[in-house]
Amino acid sequence: MRLLQVMWEFDQYSKGGDPNGHSVMQRLESWKAAMGVIKSNPLFGVGTGDLPRQVFKQYQLMNSKLNSNHLLRPHNQYLAIAVAFGMAGLCYFLYALCYPLFFSKNRNYFYLVFFLILVISMLTEDTLETQPGATFFAFFNALFLFGMPMPQRSTNETYELTNYEK
Repeated sequence: MRLLQVMWEFDQYSKGGDPNGHSVMQRLESWKAAMGVIKSNPLFGVGTGDLPRQVFKQYQLMNSKLNSNHLLRPHNQYLAIAVAFGMAGLCYFLYALCYPLFFSKNRNYFYLVFFLILVISMLTEDTLETQPGATFFAFFNALFLFGMPMPQRSTNETYELTNYEK
């Protein structure tokens, strides 16, 4: 039912309809505003302090139909980082975010599940911009990277590997 409603909302929005009161269309409008700011400041962004003002200015340049109480931040962590720090900052953010996934010696199933939840939540919300999101990231990232014991190989596995290598 919700999928049909979103499809109807998108159809109305694409024909110039009003995005107010439709959360998915409001997010699309926010993403368009964020993309406009990124296009005008692609390399280093506008800075963290100017993000709300520049996004609001972009809403005005776009002649957005959103009501003033719906003129919000990008609702996408990746776009928010790109607006604030540019593509250079986004690349560094993605590197820092993904580094433990590929280079940590203590990777496990729980960390992978946590990581997937985190990166998906960042698509539709400024996850790290809120206290609950920052706490979620800090607590579970630390727990799954440093708080869980590393899996130990038994001496038989090591012996078998050494004999196999010979």
